[in-house]
Amino acid sequence: MNATTAQLERSIRELSVEERLALHERLVATVLDEEEARGLEPGFRRDIERRVNDVRTGKAKGVDALRALRKM
Repeated sequence: MNATTAQLERSIRELSVEERLALHERLVATVLDEEEARGLEPGFRRDIERRVNDVRTGKAKGVDALRALRKM
């Protein structure tokens, strides 16, 4: 880890839980945007966004990933 990254981590730890969660969502969005720029099919991206929104709004219920994998 370089000095800049270490300083960022120290600063992030000073944020409230809500602020860290909001930052996390924005950081994940930047990664997804980069993946889309690398050629993620737009239809697939829309489907992912729809599914995430359904879980966030309560329209759909999420499933524990480890439990789902054990059932496979």
